[in-house]
Amino acid sequence: CNVPRELVDAFCRACPRCISRQPRPPGRAGYKPILTRGFGVRGQVDLIDFQSSADGSYKWLLVYVDHGTKLCDVRPLTSKRPLTVVATPPPS
Repeated sequence: CNVPRELVDAFCRACPRCISRQPRPPGRAGYKPILTRGFGVRGQVDLIDFQSSADGSYKWLLVYVDHGTKLCDVRPLTSKRPLTVVATPPPS
């Protein structure tokens, strides 16, 4: 039962099931750019714990990164309570 390779390839090109299972081009997994229109539109805030190596009463570090301008601003905090974080002046 030897079937020529050309005949198998022709069958696969015409078979509806084989056509629907064509390999898709590989995508760029996990990459989706964040598009913004300037400063202050979208940003990311992180709190870093420095309790083990505190500088006086400053035990936390607030890091703000603006997605539009890639500006990074760092502010020391005495606590991570919401009132303390909200009262921190915004980057200028």
